[in-house]
Amino acid sequence: AFCSMVWALLKHRELRRPGFFLLALGAFFVAMEEISWGQRVLGFQSSAFLVEHNRQGEVNLHNLLDFPRSTIIAIGVLLWSVGLPVLARRARWLHRWCDHLGIAMVRIHLWPFFLLAIFLFLYHPTPMSGETAELFLGVAIAALSLDLIAQRDRHPRTRDTTTAIVTTAMILHVFVLTASLVQLFPNHYSIRSALNLRATGMVRHSMYRQAGLLFDYINEHPQFLTPETHMHEGVLLMKMERYADAERVLELALSEQERLREERPTDPAPSRRAAQVLEALMRHREAAPAFRAAIELDQRRLARATDPQAEGTARTSLGETFLAMGDCKRASEQLASARAISARAQDVKRLEILLQQEECR
Repeated sequence: AFCSMVWALLKHRELRRPGFFLLALGAFFVAMEEISWGQRVLGFQSSAFLVEHNRQGEVNLHNLLDFPRSTIIAIGVLLWSVGLPVLARRARWLHRWCDHLGIAMVRIHLWPFFLLAIFLFLYHPTPMSGETAELFLGVAIAALSLDLIAQRDRHPRTRDTTTAIVTTAMILHVFVLTASLVQLFPNHYSIRSALNLRATGMVRHSMYRQAGLLFDYINEHPQFLTPETHMHEGVLLMKMERYADAERVLELALSEQERLREERPTDPAPSRRAAQVLEALMRHREAAPAFRAAIELDQRRLARATDPQAEGTARTSLGETFLAMGDCKRASEQLASARAISARAQDVKRLEILLQQEECR
């Protein structure tokens, strides 16, 4: 969208007005925000401030600010893309004012892109609604930029046909470009995190078949396995009443956690996960000592902590253990303390979401 708008500005003098300049700059800003200003491609590191406060630990602003972003974007886009054109048709003064300032009017044949993005932003009907909404909004803005060019470059009788062609070409170009970048600059850590996050999210949404397909894919590609994968897969199989398969996978997960406990004797996470696996296997007497071991390790880390970051990390881990135990009160207390001393915002946010979703004893 930014490139096509710059081309239009160079080619058509009548477009050189504040509204169009702002739209072009906005497209550039959002595009760069979405790729964290080239961080993954160029390989530069985030500052300590962004690692601590950014929800993804990356170089961007939209994951730093904590406000109801989706709702605000949806309302703003609705007022601009649909509300403004409708009002401008009825009020000549408003139409003249928008034309004078260069505020782009969205024509009705482009409304489906914008309305679909608005619907996804507001209602979140699927686990990845936010990302899908951003995709459609990006396509909508790019289609609008091409539509503005087509209105000036073609005869009125061929404008709609030209717009359809260039919009289709633009969508194909975006997907080809995206595929090329993914192949050239894959981020295996992000892919692994995304696959496992989506799989566990689908389990929470009772999308068991889809989650099973994702776990099958992860198992076929061991580079995407995490220390928690088989634990979550075993829980899924339990929910699907495939008890024999679930027991086999959970026993595998338990052996993985026991190995990690030996390799990382000061890390509480393997003890916590081992306890969760034992709970899933209904071996509650064995789970209790493992939970206590995880708590003791974090308490030792707290006693040794010499800076807020170390204390915040230990309290976040304690909160996760209490949450796994079903003790929401103590989990909330630890997460509140972690947030107060500026622990990693991404970790605290993730656990707060889990706290809202889980049923506690």
